[in-house]
Amino acid sequence: MFDKSDIRTVTKVLMSDYAFHDEALRTKLAPKGEPMLADQGKEVVLETKTLRVRARVVEAVYGVGNLPANSHFERLSIDLVVWVKPGHENAEPAGVDRTEMPLSLG
Repeated sequence: MFDKSDIRTVTKVLMSDYAFHDEALRTKLAPKGEPMLADQGKEVVLETKTLRVRARVVEAVYGVGNLPANSHFERLSIDLVVWVKPGHENAEPAGVDRTEMPLSLG
């Protein structure tokens, strides 16, 4: 999650069962952020100086085929809810319309 009013970017890496349990792949992805297994119903909260995001895996359906079992998703649905933390409601620079502020999730 990128918050333009914070100097740090908060990142979680959503992973398939295969990727999560493959040590070489986890090591390769470790610099990207903290690993998170994409289990249906799993929730994670990301926080920056002014924002809080709750991400919940609503649906995780693995694909089938020639690739390793549980290595890719046919469907993955994530519910995101974003809050501005109390006391930071007016943190935008003057003249910026809150409805047009970009929010990036990593």
